[in-house]
Amino acid sequence: LHQQLTMISIQWDSPDEDKRAKYERLSSLLSRWSERTTLRLNNMSFKDEGVVMVTHRFQELQPLQHLQRLELRSNEIRDRGMGTLCDWISVSKSPVRHLNLWNNEIGSEGASRLARILNDSRLEVVNLGKNKIRDQGASHLGLAMERNKVLLSLNVSENEMTDEGGKSFTSALLSNPFIKEIDISMNNVSARTARHLREILAMRNSGSSNISQRSTEWIVQEAPKGSFHMEAHQPLFPDPELEDSLDSLEEQKSSPHM
Repeated sequence: LHQQLTMISIQWDSPDEDKRAKYERLSSLLSRWSERTTLRLNNMSFKDEGVVMVTHRFQELQPLQHLQRLELRSNEIRDRGMGTLCDWISVSKSPVRHLNLWNNEIGSEGASRLARILNDSRLEVVNLGKNKIRDQGASHLGLAMERNKVLLSLNVSENEMTDEGGKSFTSALLSNPFIKEIDISMNNVSARTARHLREILAMRNSGSSNISQRSTEWIVQEAPKGSFHMEAHQPLFPDPELEDSLDSLEEQKSSPHM
C-alpha cells in the first residue's frame, strides 16, 4: 500500500493564524513526510499565493522524489497558480503521475500552461473538473494531447465548454492511441459530438470491457433525453473526415501486424 500524507485539517484562511505562519507549519510537515507517495492539500483555499509558497518548498525538498499523486482540490487556484505549478512540474522533472485540481478557478491560460508542459511530464491522470478552461483551453489541451504518449485519463467535466471544445478532444483521440478515458460531462456539448467521442473510445477500449463501459456511460449521460431517438435517421458519423479516420483506426486494429 502507498504511504499517504493528508493535511485536510489545515485551514489556510483561518483568522487565527497569518499566511506566513501557516506556510511555515506546512513546510515543517512537508519536511517530515517528504518520502511519502501521496500528498493531499485539499479544501485549504490557499489560492495562487499558497501555490507559490508550496511549490517553493517542493523545490527545497529535491523535489519530493517519491511523490506520485498530488491533490489540490477546492483551493481557489487561478491561472497564475496553475502556471507556477506547471513550472515546478517541468523544471523539477516531477515524478507526479496523478494530478487532481478539481473545483478551482483555472481558466484557458492555465490550461495553456498545462498543455505546454504536458508532453514532457509523467502525468497519466489529470482531473481539471469544475474549472473554467472553456473552448480555448480545450483547444490548447487537445493539440498537446495529439502528440502525448503518457496521458491515459483526463477529466474536463463542468468547464463551460461547447461543441468547439468537445471537437478538440475528438481530434486528439483520433491522433492519439494511448488515451483511454475523457470526461466532458456537464458541459454544453451536443449529443452528436458526445457520440463521436463515445464511439472512438469504445473502439479504442474494446479489448477492456470495464474501461469501455465507463467511457460509454459518462458520454451517454451527457446527451439530452430523447436525442438519440430523434437523430436515429442520421448516419452515426455525419462528418466524413471523422468517418474516414475511424475507418482507418478500425483497419489498423484488425491488421495482424498491429
